[in-house]
Amino acid sequence: MIGTVLAAGGGYTPTRWTVDTSTLTVTGQATLEVSNAADVASDATGSYLAATGTGGGQVVLPGGGTVALGQDSAPSRIALLPSGSSTDVVVAGVDWQDGGTHSVATLRTVHDGTSGAPVTLGAEGTPDQWVTGLAVDPVHDLTYVVSGRDVSDGPQEYGLNVIGAGTDLYVPLSSPVFTLGVSPDGGTVYLPGTGVSAYDASALTSYTDDNPAPSAYLGGSGFISLADVAPSGRVYAVQDVDTPDGAKTQVHALEAPGAPSGLTVAPSEWDDSTYVATWTAPASAGGADPTSLTYRTTLQDQAGGDPVTFDGFLLEQDLGAVTPGHTYTVSVTATNGVFTSAPATATLTPAAPVAHPSAVAVSGRAAVGTRLAVASTGSWAAGTTLAYTWRTDTGLVVARTATYTPTPGALGRRLQVEVTGTKAGLAPATVTSAPSAKVVAGTLVAPVPSVSGTAKVARTLTATAGTWTAGTRLTYRWTANGVAIAGATARTFKPTRAQVGKQAAGRRHRHQGGLHHRRAHQPPDGEGRPLTAVTCDPGRPPP
Repeated sequence: MIGTVLAAGGGYTPTRWTVDTSTLTVTGQATLEVSNAADVASDATGSYLAATGTGGGQVVLPGGGTVALGQDSAPSRIALLPSGSSTDVVVAGVDWQDGGTHSVATLRTVHDGTSGAPVTLGAEGTPDQWVTGLAVDPVHDLTYVVSGRDVSDGPQEYGLNVIGAGTDLYVPLSSPVFTLGVSPDGGTVYLPGTGVSAYDASALTSYTDDNPAPSAYLGGSGFISLADVAPSGRVYAVQDVDTPDGAKTQVHALEAPGAPSGLTVAPSEWDDSTYVATWTAPASAGGADPTSLTYRTTLQDQAGGDPVTFDGFLLEQDLGAVTPGHTYTVSVTATNGVFTSAPATATLTPAAPVAHPSAVAVSGRAAVGTRLAVASTGSWAAGTTLAYTWRTDTGLVVARTATYTPTPGALGRRLQVEVTGTKAGLAPATVTSAPSAKVVAGTLVAPVPSVSGTAKVARTLTATAGTWTAGTRLTYRWTANGVAIAGATARTFKPTRAQVGKQAAGRRHRHQGGLHHRRAHQPPDGEGRPLTAVTCDPGRPPP
């Protein structure tokens, strides 16, 4: 159970609510028989109230006794600090000065029923004007107080006061804080604002705007108005949140989130030599907004060495390359900004890679139309299945075969081939060649064509092209005495009377991108030389 007090004037009745911390529900409430109650603190002996009466500030002790704090004092926070065999009551609030025209934030300690002198709170030489939070650290006998003041040319300023034997520290705060709490071991100071920030008590002055304290986001938009820390370390925070039914006050129990579940480690789908850890988000975010959870993945080689850690928001983490045959422990924890979960763990032992060549290279001349192959330095293990990927220097995959013949689209590009070997029981291995020379234009294979048939009017002449580079597109042109014959662009040609006595020749034209062209015509030693003179066939009249 934890107890909290709402104290207000103007007709409101001071009331104490009791909250069941296991269900975070109100289980009881009681009216406080004191006017102007400000705060309450309880121990085994009962409840201590900080209040303001007609005689000024006072502490109401269990059983009804009071301790006067001074006519001009107005306490707003109270806490109990064990001191030897007794308990000190520390009270923070303000003392009114100059006839009540301005206030000074102060701290008093009530020991054995007697109030000590007030301690002024705030930066040295600049007293603060009010108090918003108070907490104690019995382990180190320290009192923490949040105080603030108005600034004429800017926003209000807040600070954290640390008071104890030989300790008087003031730490400026970058945003408003309206309450605070201290962990049971005194190692962490919780300063709620719009979230709950966890300050290392031994490094309070180390935090800056660029290096803020870790913080848990609770999901609401308003400032947190109350914080308390249970002996278990659980932090309770109260925040006004907007709901469809209007603003409501919600109690948060902030603690360690659940551990991630379903942790698995498997080779990356992009690179078999690297591994990726994946997991499922914990069922509980420990009272924080689930979307604010972050994860830390740790990779520890069991053979020794320093662990490698990765931090992120995603439910997966690329672990990078690992050493085959070594055994690793992979652990993942979730944090809600303040508390960290127990780890989820898995074991990884990467298989040894299949035996593979020390290097591969592109074999052949990098030219359009010229077949390229793979040359290896060394060999693959027997029974290894090989896969090939050819890429240009832009990353474009152009083939997945053992050989590759560059097309015109590869002109000017450098080529690399990746060879991946797989074998059951072993890790795949990929060997990549160095980039080739830039692909240049190839040479078109152009044999000398021939013409068959009788060179007579109306007799068919046929051009035979021979074997050209695969993919070459051929066109034809027939000439008479070196002059192109109109319309004679087919593989065959029938001379007409117009060609009688003229020297006829057939030429082949070739078209293929990315290749240097050779000229090819009939006859080969001079354009325009006759196949034969065209004559009339005496057995058939000329056309």
